[in-house]
Amino acid sequence: MTFIFVALGGAVGAFTRYAISLIPVKSQFPVLTLITNLLGVLLLGFIVGIAESRNVSKNTMLFLKTGVCGGFTTFSTF
Repeated sequence: MTFIFVALGGAVGAFTRYAISLIPVKSQFPVLTLITNLLGVLLLGFIVGIAESRNVSKNTMLFLKTGVCGGFTTFSTF
């Protein structure tokens, strides 16, 4: 069952990453990749901070941290 939560979160993260990649930016530097990874780090930190202070289920954490943040950023093995 945990695979379902990771897969659904990964789909949300990948969709969001793709949506951001559609923003028209002309630059030699991969600005959108940098922005995506910075947003992912902030989101992951926020999720971990909230989880520390509240009783969050394992499945919710798998969905958010491994699925969404992993699918959204390029550090998906994190």
